[in-house]
Formats: sequence, structure tokens, C-alpha cells
Amino acid sequence: LDLRSGSLIEYSPDMYLTTRFPVTYDPNARCPNIYRFMKTSFESDDDILTCLDLFVSLCRAKASGYFLTLVGPGGNGKKVLESIMMRFVGRDNYTTVRINQLENDRFARQEIMGKRLLINSEVTGEKTESRWIKMIATGDAIDSDIKFKNGHVRFEPYCLQVFDTNL
Repeated sequence: LDLRSGSLIEYSPDMYLTTRFPVTYDPNARCPNIYRFMKTSFESDDDILTCLDLFVSLCRAKASGYFLTLVGPGGNGKKVLESIMMRFVGRDNYTTVRINQLENDRFARQEIMGKRLLINSEVTGEKTESRWIKMIATGDAIDSDIKFKNGHVRFEPYCLQVFDTNL
């Protein structure tokens, strides 16, 4: 997208982009299944717009300070929404590493480096989880060892964290 003109420009390898989503832009495309899912899963149009804002935020490589918690009885669409988000960003741009792994597994932290989305299902709300949730949401520097290499990396995460749990 050319920010000066608002027109769509064709991707080129010469552009400095760190992430490319597997999405083809088609201004005339319609998806009745996703539309129906959103109309039946959210209480209001404002809730749908908030959800769409989250999709837009996935395009930014900057910590948002937010995370998304999906709470409800089983079968209410939590997994469907997560699946849509994962398809939107593409396999290389999300991870499902467990938040509680970050505390004790020195290699697990590298799983969130450069990712746009972190999904955790059936979270428990343990105290160690809350520390990592805050660090990731605010983009605090995180140290990680690199698996199979004698190396260390420090990075600032920017992934949107999505947690789901049943009531």
C-alpha cells in the first residue's frame, strides 16, 4: 500500500519487508462463512469492528500493549476465530508455544521472536504466566538461547497474544 496515494502497489523483493502474509488482496472478495461466523459469534457490530481492528494490528511489527482473552463455554467459536487469525498471518508468523514454557525452557523463548501471533489454548492463569504476558504485550526485551547453536539472542517481541479458556 502506498501510504501517500492510498493505492495498492505490487510486492517486490526489493522492498524492505520483514513479514509477508499469505493473503491476496481482492477488494471485491466476499466470504459469507466468515461473515456469518462473526454475526453469530459477536454481540454487536462494534464487537465485530474491534475484532477486525485486531486483524489490522497483526500487520504492525510493534508491541500493542494488549492481549486477547477468549472466554466462554465450549463450542462458541473460540477455536474458529483463532484458526482464522492463524490462516491470515500464515504458518511462519504464529506460534503456539505455551506461556508457562517461557519460564523454564531457555530455548522456548526464541519461538516468539519475529512472530505476529501467539495462541495459547486452555490457559490456567498461573502466576508465572502473567509475568510473561506483560513482557510480551509491552515489548520488553527477552533473552533466549538458540537451539543447536552456541548462541544467545535478545529481542523485543511484538506478537498479539490470544488466550482461550472454557468457563
